[in-house]
Amino acid sequence: MPNEPNMVNVPDNIIEIRDAYKSYTSGFSSSSYMDTAVFKGLSMTVERGSIYALLGPSGCGKTTLLKSIVGRCRIDGGEITLKIQDRSNIGYMPQDIGLVGEINIKETLSYYGWIYGIRGDKLEERKQILFSFLEIPPEHRRIMELSGGQKRRVSLCLALLHNPELLILDEPTVGIDPILSHNIWQYLLELSTVEKKTILLTTHYIEEARQSNKVGMMREGVLVLEGEARSLMDRYDCNTLEDVFVKLSYIQESERCDNTEMEKVLKPSVKPKLPLCDEKLFSFNCFIGYFLKNLYFIKYGFFGWFLMFFLPISTCVFFQYTIGRIPRDLKVGVINEELSIQHGNCENFSNLTCFPAFCGYLTLLEKQNIIPVTYNDTETAFENFMKNKIQGILHISENFTESLQERLYKSMTTPDSVIEQSEVKVWIDSTNKVIGDFLKYTVYHTFFDYLENLSQTCQWPVNHTLLPIQFNVPVFGKDNPGFIEFSVPGIVSILDFFLPVAYVLPILQDKRSGIVERSLISGLTNLEILAAYMAITMLLFLVQSACNVIILYGIYGHIFDGSIILGFTLMTLMGFNGLCFGLFVAVLCDTEIAATFIMSGVLISNTLTCGMLWAPEGMHSFLKRIRWLFPLSFATESYRAISNRAWTISHPVVYTGFISVIMWTLIFCLATFVLVKLKRGRGH
Repeated sequence: MPNEPNMVNVPDNIIEIRDAYKSYTSGFSSSSYMDTAVFKGLSMTVERGSIYALLGPSGCGKTTLLKSIVGRCRIDGGEITLKIQDRSNIGYMPQDIGLVGEINIKETLSYYGWIYGIRGDKLEERKQILFSFLEIPPEHRRIMELSGGQKRRVSLCLALLHNPELLILDEPTVGIDPILSHNIWQYLLELSTVEKKTILLTTHYIEEARQSNKVGMMREGVLVLEGEARSLMDRYDCNTLEDVFVKLSYIQESERCDNTEMEKVLKPSVKPKLPLCDEKLFSFNCFIGYFLKNLYFIKYGFFGWFLMFFLPISTCVFFQYTIGRIPRDLKVGVINEELSIQHGNCENFSNLTCFPAFCGYLTLLEKQNIIPVTYNDTETAFENFMKNKIQGILHISENFTESLQERLYKSMTTPDSVIEQSEVKVWIDSTNKVIGDFLKYTVYHTFFDYLENLSQTCQWPVNHTLLPIQFNVPVFGKDNPGFIEFSVPGIVSILDFFLPVAYVLPILQDKRSGIVERSLISGLTNLEILAAYMAITMLLFLVQSACNVIILYGIYGHIFDGSIILGFTLMTLMGFNGLCFGLFVAVLCDTEIAATFIMSGVLISNTLTCGMLWAPEGMHSFLKRIRWLFPLSFATESYRAISNRAWTISHPVVYTGFISVIMWTLIFCLATFVLVKLKRGRGH
């Protein structure tokens, strides 16, 4: 028989890393950005069915290496090979926990159960096993109520929940009771030996790593040494792994001192491929899981519930009782020389003519919520005007009634002196435009009402003194509408756009606390996360918009003469536009402060240009040309045309608003997509 060839046992490595290099831009020096290497030329192997303990001080690159292995951080050079089909075969426990503090343990496991496809009896079975040896607190407890060690146990429970083929654990035993830590290690040993699971973990507790099959010692971005713990201690004649690590660190320092030439590593122009590629685009189970997580969050957020519904409702109420309302109880000083010199009071004056001229005028002013305050001299009136005790001054000459009568009868032949005596002299404060314009309008138009009363009561010839202008019934809107009717479409647009934008803060909180990162590593895609946020946001938006519509149009009865379906469609599109803008801000920003600044700037600019505070026709010519740069400008005009003028989609003003809001929605979606791709390409 021919000799059989010698069989060589080739190790089955589930993770292979060769010459990995990773750096971050860390500063600005000498007119160029400096790159700080996280790891340089790092190579390591992890065999299937073994426990690999990665040791090293904080900041040496352990966490970055783990994220690179699971595909959440792209290395700059080298190669990472991962013999895992997809993320569902990986159980990942991050160093920063990555749990939603507002929900309880049961809901947390339900959320990840949807991601991993574990529900019902199978989920309960896994919970019984894991809860027992991990000593998990009662599942009704909220995450924020747990201690640091309890949170880490729940985090480890989630990594083990779906019984994955590969476990990657970042500091799994930090802050845990020593007895429980021992039990965890025993369970990990059982998983590797009996179930042939592979476990890669990092730890600060060097001596507990002796229980692993292989130890890797990492320092300053370099894997100094790897091997079996006992053989490493024998090779360097040390009693503990810690002594080995110290000795290797001294050797590394001496070698670096001998090498005075700076190490230069050239980055490749094209970064290596990620070890795990997301072939899955969208999963309904993952979408439902993240959607339920958001619902759980809302369920416990009483203050958030309060703000979500109180703020828009209170905004509508405050808007109704502040914007465009007629000023009331304004005090106007009256110096009536005619009464003080000749007749003393209106009762005596009424006996001389058929109608007490100025007294009747004051009566009409009082009906317009103006309170007359009588003064004997002009000096005292002006003194009180300066002290803001009155808002205007009316001065009546001593022969006002006789002069007015003569002026009406003689018309064009009236002497100039008589004309001057028949005039009411008025002083107002024009710095307060609202009050000044109101007094000017009221004093002027009330006088014409008074002349009509004279014509009816005394048969004085007043028709030739009236302006030769006749205003017919308005084509659109009401007679004498208040400014608030003009502003209602603006406030509706602002609320519809910025209510969904407010939901960006929970997204940023999830990003900052590591929840999004852990969800992505667990198998979710960015599309599923964004879709879940969009679904919950639009649900809340519809409820809030319904409340706003009921308040503004149902309770306060503002004008809405157009198509309800067309108006509702535009409102929904504006809300979806705001949602897309909010998601863009969430992807762009990493902190709530940065997002708040961006949202505040956009809110102010859109409030000023959308036509809520002032007509667009009154804007500067430059702003008119760039109005399309503001998402709400044309949409607000379109909504005003639908609600106040009953114009249809065929009108240019209406369909221009629809086109504008759809284009801005596409722009925000495209910008968000590009940002996600860029950040993913950079390994974020």
